[in-house]
Amino acid sequence: MDQVLGKVDTIELFNQDRESELFLYYRLLNCGLRLTPLGGSDFSWIFDRRLGSSRLYAKVAGPFSWQGYADAIRRGRTAASDGQAFVWLDVAGHEPGETIEREAGGALKVSARAAIRPAGLMRRGTLEIVSNGQVVFARDAEKAGRWGTVAAEIPLERSAWVAARVMYAEGGEDVSSEWGNGRHYYCAAHTGPVYVRVGGKPIRVDRRDSAWLIQWIDAAWASAKALISPSELDAAFAAFEEAKQRYAAIRDECPAGH
Repeated sequence: MDQVLGKVDTIELFNQDRESELFLYYRLLNCGLRLTPLGGSDFSWIFDRRLGSSRLYAKVAGPFSWQGYADAIRRGRTAASDGQAFVWLDVAGHEPGETIEREAGGALKVSARAAIRPAGLMRRGTLEIVSNGQVVFARDAEKAGRWGTVAAEIPLERSAWVAARVMYAEGGEDVSSEWGNGRHYYCAAHTGPVYVRVGGKPIRVDRRDSAWLIQWIDAAWASAKALISPSELDAAFAAFEEAKQRYAAIRDECPAGH
């Protein structure tokens, strides 16, 4: 709920169940929230013994400096990774964190490039372009090469976000981009989105995204309210309700049939 209340503008990936992380991340993006993906291995639920198993890359303008690094994160020019791969994105000459303004829909030129570990599980992965939560282009990572590049034109009729990712399946099996097939598969790297506004309209993908987030807030309140001090209970309830109201407004702005 902090995202829709404007309290945070980032989200950390590669810390827990990656399918669940992306499930939540994509629903937030589908509601038009701008969230920069981060990675960091100081999280207490990371059980991987490799240092840097969750990491962040930020594209710094000019010579490297701490301030430049922070500015790049603030601008959304990031990619997160588990160390198996690196991926970057170009959408009609724009990079992650940037916004493209278009008067009308039409084809959009997109390219992604990835650096992939030459051995291990990544040999059976895919380099994918994702838009509004759906895979719109995919190529076998091994065919793409260690420094692989894919390019495509994707149809875009309404406002959208576009990102690139590298996926691999548990045990090196073939990757299917359809979840719920009984197998575990993982995201190895994910760029921040490029945002595309068509006709000045915000991103509104599907009413079910905001409806699910409202249900999630209700469940969170049911779990959290017993842990909140009586003096803060009214203020906390008001914050939860405001978040629900904002998601309800987003739901009502979704186009008919979505």
